[in-house]
Amino acid sequence: MSTNGRLLCKVSQSFDATKGYDAFGNVVSETGSWSGPFGYGGHFGYQSDSDSGLLLLGHRYYDPSIGRFISRDIAKDGRNWYVYCGNKPLILCDADGLKPGDKYKSADAAAKAAIRDILKRSIKEGVEYAGWIYEDTTIIYVPFFCVGEFPDGTYSYTTPKRGGEHASSPGPTPRGNLAGIYHTHGDDDIGYDDENFSEPDKAYGDVLALPIYLGTPKGLIKKYEPRLRMVSVIGKIRV
Repeated sequence: MSTNGRLLCKVSQSFDATKGYDAFGNVVSETGSWSGPFGYGGHFGYQSDSDSGLLLLGHRYYDPSIGRFISRDIAKDGRNWYVYCGNKPLILCDADGLKPGDKYKSADAAAKAAIRDILKRSIKEGVEYAGWIYEDTTIIYVPFFCVGEFPDGTYSYTTPKRGGEHASSPGPTPRGNLAGIYHTHGDDDIGYDDENFSEPDKAYGDVLALPIYLGTPKGLIKKYEPRLRMVSVIGKIRV
């Protein structure tokens, strides 16, 4: 169990109030009069609703008393669409309310998982989707103090952001070190080479010095490596 709480304090550094939580966000200790929406998971953007006792995690409300979301994952990831952090809240967080925080051993593995999740929808809708690949971090605590945030050697991806027929943006940059950008091309269109990277795709990777990943309408997963100016096929999906 974890009792890493969040503290409110005055400029004099005396504490107005303290709260301690277990790993799933239930209050286990409390002193003083608490105010403000940011308590358990506040550093990840979790916001508490004092009336209902629920927490808003991006797109969904989470109930700490049962350790589950109260609505299903709209990304329909995995078998359990209500689970919180894969039932591993001591090591994972879920700021979007969409994914349990899956971690991968490499940036390529995270990119392939991201594209597998969204490519069929991209093709069906005829639009592009995009997002970031990033290196995960671990926040180290001592009682009432955050020591720092450090890379943990694993990789993940942000929620895919819907774009247009021939353009997309990965959205706001995530926490952690950036490791690449993934995007999809929707259904094949006349006049567009949707099976390959466009020149703007490559230029974006060159400017950021980051790999660019692409899911194509035929189900290929491709990678552009700006350091080598090379394109390779790293996976395939049945579409």
